[in-house]
Amino acid sequence: MNRRTVISLMFVFLSALFFLQGLSAQKKENVEGVIFSFVDTVPEFVGGRDALIAFLTNEMEFPEKASKQGIKKGKVYLEFVVKENGELVNIAVSKSTDKIFNKEAVRLLSIMPAWKPGVLNGNKVNSRYEFPIKFGYDCVLDSK
Repeated sequence: MNRRTVISLMFVFLSALFFLQGLSAQKKENVEGVIFSFVDTVPEFVGGRDALIAFLTNEMEFPEKASKQGIKKGKVYLEFVVKENGELVNIAVSKSTDKIFNKEAVRLLSIMPAWKPGVLNGNKVNSRYEFPIKFGYDCVLDSK
């Protein structure tokens, strides 16, 4: 093969790779303004940790596929942005013990009511947040 053919094939391959990545990626919302990783007051589920645990416990549906496969426990680490209005966006799985739980974990965050947003220098701001949701454990969140 000549050099031009190799370069052309590499271009086609890389283009296809980026296209396929775009198809599998979750929809990312364009968040206006800066997204902070460190804030004075971290975002919080309205009602606090106990209310968050109650929400997750009441809404969680253990994946039927996991039950059928004999998988009894799993943990999904999620990251997302809490917008300055409290809305959760750009929910993504950052790590998972078994991908069978990923869809349900993302669904749970997708149906959550707005949170108290992060605060920096007295102003509500967009902030990055992450936590794991546990399936099949005594508590759906890690201890403090």
